[in-house]
Amino acid sequence: MKWQIRLLSIIIIVSMVFFVSCGTKSTTEDDNIQVEQKKDEPKKDEVKKDENKTEKKDVVKKDEPKKEEPKKVKKEVEDKVTKDINKAEKKKVGVDIKNIYFEFDSFVLTGDAQDALKKKYDWLTEETDINVEIQGHCDERGTTEYNIALGQKRADRTKEFLINMGIDSSRITTVSFGEEQATKAGTAEEWVKNRRAYFEQK
Repeated sequence: MKWQIRLLSIIIIVSMVFFVSCGTKSTTEDDNIQVEQKKDEPKKDEVKKDENKTEKKDVVKKDEPKKEEPKKVKKEVEDKVTKDINKAEKKKVGVDIKNIYFEFDSFVLTGDAQDALKKKYDWLTEETDINVEIQGHCDERGTTEYNIALGQKRADRTKEFLINMGIDSSRITTVSFGEEQATKAGTAEEWVKNRRAYFEQK
């Protein structure tokens, strides 16, 4: 009977040790899994830093000014040069006015060009025995045919302005040279100087 009690006690002790050991192992494994999960999870500070970087990039992109198109910038430069040259012509007396300048791909007379032509009108009114030939010119851009037509429009529009002011049409002839006499420098100022109606005294 005693040996049976001892055997039962040993079995109970072994069982308790086994269960305790399993529980400890399970707890340890759970703890290890939690530790690994924490390692894999990004830190809150790092997440915030990444979000801030993304937001800053977006802000920089939004704040960046749009670059102007080269063609638009070039046209603005040419138009400014056109106005400056026409203003210089406007200050001259009628006999000294040789050129009326036009904007790119245009035969419209600017305000300064019209003021210069008014001085030309005053001079022609005084010098009634003088006739003029108005020569239309273009820069080298565009086809030969197109520039011949555009040069003629510039010459005709200049003549029309003087006729409307009172100059007899028989005193004014027109011709177009297109790009034939254009300088080939290829700069904004040279292009402006080529886009002109030139007065040749007859």
